[in-house]
Amino acid sequence: MNPDPIDEYKTCKTYFLIPENKYAQFKVYCSKKDKKDITKLKIKTRQKKHKGHNIRQVELTATSYVGIFNIPDIHNSTLIVRPKIGPIAFLQMLHYINEQDIIIQKLFAHGLEESSDFVKIFLHFLISTIYELLITSIRKGYDLINQDISFVKGRVDYLKTIRNRSKSSNQLACQYFRFNTNTLINKAIKYTLFHIKDVIPQKSTIYYREIITLLNNVDISNFNLNDFNRLTYNRLNIKYKGILEFCFLILKNQMVSLETGKFSFPAFCFNSWNIFEAFIRKILKIHCSKEYIVKKKRYYTMNESVDPDIVLKNKKTREKDLVIDVKYKENWEKNDYNEIFTFKNSIHAKKGMLLYPQKVNRQNKPEFSYEFFDFIEWGNRKEKYLEAFVEKILIYIKD
Repeated sequence: MNPDPIDEYKTCKTYFLIPENKYAQFKVYCSKKDKKDITKLKIKTRQKKHKGHNIRQVELTATSYVGIFNIPDIHNSTLIVRPKIGPIAFLQMLHYINEQDIIIQKLFAHGLEESSDFVKIFLHFLISTIYELLITSIRKGYDLINQDISFVKGRVDYLKTIRNRSKSSNQLACQYFRFNTNTLINKAIKYTLFHIKDVIPQKSTIYYREIITLLNNVDISNFNLNDFNRLTYNRLNIKYKGILEFCFLILKNQMVSLETGKFSFPAFCFNSWNIFEAFIRKILKIHCSKEYIVKKKRYYTMNESVDPDIVLKNKKTREKDLVIDVKYKENWEKNDYNEIFTFKNSIHAKKGMLLYPQKVNRQNKPEFSYEFFDFIEWGNRKEKYLEAFVEKILIYIKD
């Protein structure tokens, strides 16, 4: 039973029947909050009997996560949550943040539509692009090998060899380099694919199997997310940069899963709130670079600490001319005003602004402005719209 895709903030019409022994873990998975205090999925539930077993009948409502969620119900269902701003606009945001062309270009060449299950398409093109890259130029390098063998190879570790002989072993402890595919780049790719293997689209499985075959000798047992920081690029491997940035994006904030005991609820999802905030911040960094330092920083006062999304600091006066609170939501709420009021006063900013992904029915006040980013206009006018958008913000600051 696979429910139809739903949009953010919408409730799925399908009821999921989750066995009682899996429900507690799934509830933790849904309610575990991120830095923005956003739960992954909201749950409404009631107990019932199903074929003699205790079952939780669960209704799920999407929050600000979009993507694929595997539900541990009796049907092994899949919930697909689409971004409310549309898949094309969301992929354009990802593209803008990461400055990479290869996957996004293939997506748009394919003819992505607003009704597309964009995460499945994204995964398919990520995996197929990795496959095409590996079969044409799989990375090889020198891998340091420590091995006990019966003949001298490379450098002999004499202390370890002596210890071996004390244990009635005639082998020599050798250290040497071997030219193979067990490189850091290949480890990063295989590690990422290993973590999303349960949510890849069916049409991608043939590519996935071929990649795993190509990377058969690649060891990921000791690889972790921090190893991405060790990756360096040169003219020989720069073609891997886009792929690896998307791999890191998947694993750092967007890959969520829960494994306890024998149960696993894998998912592949993006936090739309974080993506939208990072997108706006980068636009301002690029177009305000002459006049302002654009930053995200936690500020500490005598009584509290505040963490505004974006602060524009004047390069000449060193004053905080504007604080922006990015709101990835559909409607204005009274608490939005309270938050921007707190930010403005706490960091002593001259003005404050609330910024939404769509138009809200509010009037601007002298010390606060309500703005929105028009994704349709951005799609039509591209860079010209970005320039006009930033210019509107700069005019507000100077008024």
